[in-house]
Amino acid sequence: MRLSNPFFSLWATETGTILGKTFIGIACAAGVVYFLVLLAFIVRAILNIWRKRSAFPGMAKGLRIHYMVSVILGSNVHKSVRLFQQ
Repeated sequence: MRLSNPFFSLWATETGTILGKTFIGIACAAGVVYFLVLLAFIVRAILNIWRKRSAFPGMAKGLRIHYMVSVILGSNVHKSVRLFQQ
């Protein structure tokens, strides 16, 4: 506990200033890398859905409906849709 100078901070010394700026730089770099990885995952998911949707016109109608529900709504929803088709 610092009782003599309670407002002394990391930024008061030259070494502390360099250390603080280094930590801020590392945090910014980590944020940029995180954003780029997140963006790459989103682009890959969109491209994957787009590729699967482009294969629909060549399929039979029943199979096309089955896969459209799976791609658009998710993998667990197609089981309940199959019950309504029977």
